[in-house]
Order: sequence, then C-alpha cells, then structure tokens
Amino acid sequence: MNFATTWLKFIGLVLTGCIWMNCSIAEDIVTYTEAGVMMERGDAEGQHRRVKREVNHNKTGFNWEEQRAMLGKHNNLRSTQLASNMMYMEWDDRLAESAQKWAEVCDFRHSDNRRDLAGFKYVGENLYALTHKFDPAEVVQMWYDEIKNYDYKTRKCSGVCGHYTQVVWATSRALGCGVKYCPLLKRFKAKKGYHVVCHYGPGGNYVGQRPYNLGEPCSKCPMTSGFCIQGMCSKRPKIGFNAGETSQMNMVISTVSAVIAVLTSMSPRWSASQWWQFM
Repeated sequence: MNFATTWLKFIGLVLTGCIWMNCSIAEDIVTYTEAGVMMERGDAEGQHRRVKREVNHNKTGFNWEEQRAMLGKHNNLRSTQLASNMMYMEWDDRLAESAQKWAEVCDFRHSDNRRDLAGFKYVGENLYALTHKFDPAEVVQMWYDEIKNYDYKTRKCSGVCGHYTQVVWATSRALGCGVKYCPLLKRFKAKKGYHVVCHYGPGGNYVGQRPYNLGEPCSKCPMTSGFCIQGMCSKRPKIGFNAGETSQMNMVISTVSAVIAVLTSMSPRWSASQWWQFM
C-alpha cells in the first residue's frame, strides 16, 4: 500500500467522523409537548418529525437512580438561592413511602392529612401529572420555574408559586417522592397519566414567611448543623444516597483500625502493617 492510498483513507475516516458528529449533535435537540409526543430534529436543516414517546403503563415508584436524580436536582436548585439558612436535603424512605401511597390513590389533588406523618409534625407536598415519559429532574425544574411568579421582597405571588417555595423552603431537610401511572387519574384533564408526588419534612409554605433568609451561605445554620455543603447547612459532612455507603465503609475501616490498635498494643512485636496483611 503506497503513501497516497494511506493518506486518502485517513482523510476519509476524518470526514466520516465529522459527519457522524454533526448528526449526533442535531439529534440531541429535543423539545417536549403536552400531547405526549416529542419533536425531534433529524438533520442539520432543522426538519422535524413526530415521534411517539414511550409510556410505561406499569410504572409504580421511582428506582434508585430516579430517586437520586430528584434529590440531586432539589439540592442543586436550593444551592443557587444564596440563602444563609438553607438546609441540605437528604432522602427519607418514610416520606417516599407516604408519597408513593398517595400517588397510587390516583387522585390529582393534595392529600388530606399530612400532620404527624413520617416522624414530622407537618409534611409539605408537591404534585405533578403528565401523560408522557419524563425525566424526574425535569419535574423538579418545572416546580422551581415558578420562581418567575414570586417576589421575594414583597413575599407576594403573581400566579402559582407554591411548588417553587416548597422546593427552596430552607428548613425542609428531608425528601421522599413516589409515582404511579394511572389508567384513570381523577381531576386530571387528560384522564390518565403519571401521578408524581413529593413529600417534604418538615413542610414549608407558611403564610407571610419567606422561604429562606438571604445572606452569606451557611452563616445562619441551626446549632445542630455543623457542616456546610454546597452552601447549605448539614448535620453531617456527607449525606444523601452516597453517604450511607460512605459512612458504612468508614465505620468498617474505623472498627478494623481500632481492633488492630488493640492487638498491636497487646503484641508489640507485631506492627500495624503486619496486622493489616494478616487481616
């Protein structure tokens, strides 16, 4: 094979890669409609085609990744408020259970009794209903987008803003969410669809109160919060889904280290490194 042939093949591979990249970029541009379909741009000229979105009629509950996405989105949005007393949220299985129970009722309205629930005196609640497959983080973003209707200075709302204020309510530190695809979703115009419910502990949205206090992040944390994560107050250095695994691992390491220390003191001839090898 001569030099010219090799060079031409190289140019062909480069051009093929460029074409593939352009196509990938174009296909990534997606917008959603309320009708349960999406508009997908199929080429560089912006031509659109209607693609029916997949709907899971057996959807009951969020999986681990979806729970993590909803929790992460809440914390990311809360960290943008420049609040002095914002609590860092963690997932609560009790709240997730109560939210899931209400989602399965398939009635698109707020639940009746949320006092003395899941270990909290009062539990807040956000609802959402939609007909098409969705990204859980998008639901949280839609709640947050009501920020445009809220005036922090006057504490007034020009439209709907209760979902936003609950998402960023500073003292709400625990979150649990559930979902159910309902063949018949009462009080929902589409008659059927996904019923998304999130419960917050403790609940917020008290009349006349601002959702948080402006100021230097973590400058007005409760006395029980000794750590600052992403500009939010926390009782522990790391909490959330990864924290449980990290804490358990740290606990194991600490326990083993303590045992080694005791054994080493009892048997001076053995060093700590020798005990680790033995273990």
